[in-house]
Amino acid sequence: MDQFEKRIVDRLYFGRDTPTGEVTAAAWGDFCDRQITPRFSKGYTIYEARGVWMGGHENVFVLEVCRKLGDLGGPALQDIADAYKSQFEQDAVLRATTDARYAFI
Repeated sequence: MDQFEKRIVDRLYFGRDTPTGEVTAAAWGDFCDRQITPRFSKGYTIYEARGVWMGGHENVFVLEVCRKLGDLGGPALQDIADAYKSQFEQDAVLRATTDARYAFI
């Protein structure tokens, strides 16, 4: 019997460069406490990465949420992205969505 369950994995990529500097770890932590945790209190993963945007290298925070098929995570993710863009003067937040299978082993 297949122990894996079908899920959707959403990732949001938050660039840290702003017109006035870089989003600090403290500012990011506060943002997570106010915007992400209340919407995904059952769990999520955050990691730091480095990417390229518009030809320049940039540090990024990545939010990863693994959710059941049919869960309405989309509106919450859009709200989080909108809040980040507004608070940190960003042009965009990248969202990637993939089908996945997972199991606790």
